[in-house]
Amino acid sequence: ARGASELPRDFALYQNRPNPSRQSTIIVYQLPKPVDTSLKIYDLKGGLVRTLVDEKQKPGYYSLVWDGKGRDGEKVASGVYFYRLTAHPEGSRESGGFIQTKKLALLR
Repeated sequence: ARGASELPRDFALYQNRPNPSRQSTIIVYQLPKPVDTSLKIYDLKGGLVRTLVDEKQKPGYYSLVWDGKGRDGEKVASGVYFYRLTAHPEGSRESGGFIQTKKLALLR
């Protein structure tokens, strides 16, 4: 168990749980420094399904739930989706950042 004051040393994006998911799924990630953070869900064709995070975040461990809904609040279809974490130092979207993508399955 990590101490409350212990901050992550590295960026990381973890596999969602449960996977596959029927209703909602939990996505966990960690940030070692303050960054402009974006976490988005995409369909197989690369189309944006939903933006879960788009803001400056402090260093730490983050856990959030995707409820299996798209931007308009509708339930998305069963299938394979991707979630992508991008984290960049403030003002530098081109360099010094972290980008990772993972796959999730949704079963209705």
